[in-house]
Amino acid sequence: MISVVMMVLGLLAFGFWGLAVWSAIAVVAMSESGLRLKNYFRLGLWKFAELEKTLGPPVIPHLRRYRMAFVAFFAVILGFLIIAALLAAEQQN
Repeated sequence: MISVVMMVLGLLAFGFWGLAVWSAIAVVAMSESGLRLKNYFRLGLWKFAELEKTLGPPVIPHLRRYRMAFVAFFAVILGFLIIAALLAAEQQN
């Protein structure tokens, strides 16, 4: 049973990671060719206000999706680690 839960959490984490990557690609694709790398670094450093100012209102849904997917990815990973720690503690007893 635990292995199924761990597998589902792994698939969820992979899905959220893919959603974050897709959103990042969409944001970078909206950039001018000379600013793509700069905007990619802005996205990685969570400088969303600068990206909104540079790219305008059409980028807002992509930034929201990126932020939510990023947070959800790490929440799932944290849940995975907690379950793994509880499982390891149970097997020691």
